[in-house]
Amino acid sequence: MRLRASTAKLALLLLAVGLAMVLAFALLTLHSRPLDGSEGHILYDAMRLRAGRPLYVNPHVGILDDGPPPARHYVIYTPLLAFLVALFPEGAASWLTRLLSIAAWYGLLGGLAYTRSRISNRSLAWGAAAFVGAVYVLTLYGASGRPDALALLFAGIAFARSVRRGEPTALEGALFALAAWVKPNVLALAAGTLAVDFLRRRKIAPIATAVLVSVLLGGTLMAISHGAFLQHLVEPIKAPMTLSLAIDQATSRLQFLGLPLLAAAVLAWRSRKIEGCQSGALLAIAGLVVAFGWTLFSLAKYGSASNYWMEPCVALVVIATSFPFAFHELADRPALALLGLTVFQLVWTLTASVRSSVETIVRAPYVTAEIAQVRTLCGAKPGETVMADDSGLELMIDHRLFHAPVQLTPLVQYGRWSEAAFLEDVRRPEVTCAVMSSDLLERPLTEVDPDHDLYDPTLREALRERFLLVDQRAGLWVYALRSRGSAGTSYPGDR
Repeated sequence: MRLRASTAKLALLLLAVGLAMVLAFALLTLHSRPLDGSEGHILYDAMRLRAGRPLYVNPHVGILDDGPPPARHYVIYTPLLAFLVALFPEGAASWLTRLLSIAAWYGLLGGLAYTRSRISNRSLAWGAAAFVGAVYVLTLYGASGRPDALALLFAGIAFARSVRRGEPTALEGALFALAAWVKPNVLALAAGTLAVDFLRRRKIAPIATAVLVSVLLGGTLMAISHGAFLQHLVEPIKAPMTLSLAIDQATSRLQFLGLPLLAAAVLAWRSRKIEGCQSGALLAIAGLVVAFGWTLFSLAKYGSASNYWMEPCVALVVIATSFPFAFHELADRPALALLGLTVFQLVWTLTASVRSSVETIVRAPYVTAEIAQVRTLCGAKPGETVMADDSGLELMIDHRLFHAPVQLTPLVQYGRWSEAAFLEDVRRPEVTCAVMSSDLLERPLTEVDPDHDLYDPTLREALRERFLLVDQRAGLWVYALRSRGSAGTSYPGDR
């Protein structure tokens, strides 16, 4: 018994340290963390809304309100978060949006544990919530100015209410729909829950409410965008999908999240036999399985990231906070084995989280300071544009967007975007510098990684012909026009 208690205390200590460090990362880097690509798009959309400018503009024509060169990008996701961010003062919008996400993400996790239902082990409820909250690669997106956390707040509340009641109502249908309209890929919990409930009860009210909310929101967005909303939503989704990328993404995260997700599935499966839990357990299993499957499928898409794991992890917390687990009734050997496995998983997962948190806290201010120096390093004059391989970088450097390569260059493969048009924009006289967040332009053109390369060899060659590397620091490769750079520098494979 003493060994069992000591091991349990060790697990709680590990959770406390991990959660504290990840929370420190989220809060201490509110201002200093560089913007990611999605944040750049959302903040730029909010800037346009705040200025009373049209949001939906045909990328083939481009936005010229900021002067040449034209900004070409699709409005990613839906503009619901951008409408909200437009209410914030422009100077504080980035960190206020991040703070909103932190409140939504940790508010959801803490709220699920606090409002536990029909459980006999409080430690399990708070432990599961703390574990998910202490995973750095989830908080990286839960604490960013993206729509993930807000969408999962709605979906998580709807899923928890459905599981604990044993059936969704019209309110849960509306919340599920709202989640998907905040972030369109947050739909797996809704799909699993509503589908199983309909097959069991043949009740249409939750689905009907979800459809009604979707019709109202979709119709409104189509009206204000003069019909362009759907094209902007669908076109960026048309990105290449590869099995190799899915396998790489899955294996790199399953080592940290696989066992906890499996444990949640086992707990929900066993709860089918507990009186009063049968219906909720079926809904929980459906939500978790569909969310897990949807995540694995989504990881095959070019540009996928660890934010896709947030939805199944919300299902994990809902299950841990909704069904009883009589740990104290286990014999010493099974209890110690379970605790030992838990400690091992915590050490493995939280070591990575603590290390990444500390590195980001230390590194973020340095990287942001270097980004502020890019225009000086490459010699960009007022009115000239620094193109970047990331929209967050472009917004920080130019205070506007130019191109959205994560959106547009994959469309070249589908014939939906002209490679010649891209090259024409790159060669515009206003585009005098480039900054990359990888060494892609420094590699031989024969070295190709279709899963991760942002530019194909043709685009890379065109960029290399125009730009020359003038500086490399803080994970940034800074380029100036060849006419302004040092003639002595050459690229690998040029000789």
